[in-house]
Amino acid sequence: MRDVLLWIQTEGDRIVLIYGGLDPWTGGAIDTADNPRIVKVILPGADHQVRIRNLDRRDEVLALLGSWLGEPVTPPTGSLARVRGAEPELGPTWALFRLPAP
Repeated sequence: MRDVLLWIQTEGDRIVLIYGGLDPWTGGAIDTADNPRIVKVILPGADHQVRIRNLDRRDEVLALLGSWLGEPVTPPTGSLARVRGAEPELGPTWALFRLPAP
């Protein structure tokens, strides 16, 4: 795991890390301070099930992914967008650290 962590911190490229503020994994979140090619998103009030679709600024994250992939990324609609029923209302509370320029 140390090798994976070191690779992410030094060589990882085009990675989006999404954490819920109430998720125990957030306490051990990967420190990406030295790698500007990684985006870390923490959604306070969310748990381990947080997804891009939960973010109030998800379009910004999808646009970033689209720029990395070279084509637009659109979220699924209809039944594909619903997993385990309705998503919780989390409000506009989130933190996005270091969104790289396109």
